[in-house]
Amino acid sequence: VEGLIPYSVNVPLWSDHALKQRYIAVPAAGQVKFSKNGHWLFPVGTVFVKTFLLETHRGNPATRQRLETRLLVHNPRSWVGYTYRWNREQTEALLLGGAASSTLEITTTQGVKEQSWYFPSGSDCMACHTRASGFVLGVNTRQMNRVHDYGGRTSNQLTEFQHGGVFRDTL
Repeated sequence: VEGLIPYSVNVPLWSDHALKQRYIAVPAAGQVKFSKNGHWLFPVGTVFVKTFLLETHRGNPATRQRLETRLLVHNPRSWVGYTYRWNREQTEALLLGGAASSTLEITTTQGVKEQSWYFPSGSDCMACHTRASGFVLGVNTRQMNRVHDYGGRTSNQLTEFQHGGVFRDTL
């Protein structure tokens, strides 16, 4: 989708075999305050999008199913987390009003296994996305200083962000 910038991190958090697609949207009039060693500062209106996908037949990418999409939104008052749960048809994701869980059947080399999946509530999100953590986890210089595949073209993400006008300052 236009306006969403894909990104990846050097050390992703383990999420029970789930794959993740990550995106950031920075408002047109805003820019990110870069910090070499500390937290980056994001303008109001910034949105982070992370979709979790799971292979129902482990090791077979054709069986990937979207489980949830999480949004972390910077509004004028603070940051807020939202979780959307994808339907079985993979056509729509609905906003959850609270936490939920599900049991999934996953085919592995050892046979069919049940896997529990927890969908966090907005307040669950904010247990980790705190002021002390800079609210945004994983989007900092150490995690983002890496090459990313932009659909067949690879480039360092920090370079791409700078060329795209995402950063307020020159690196």
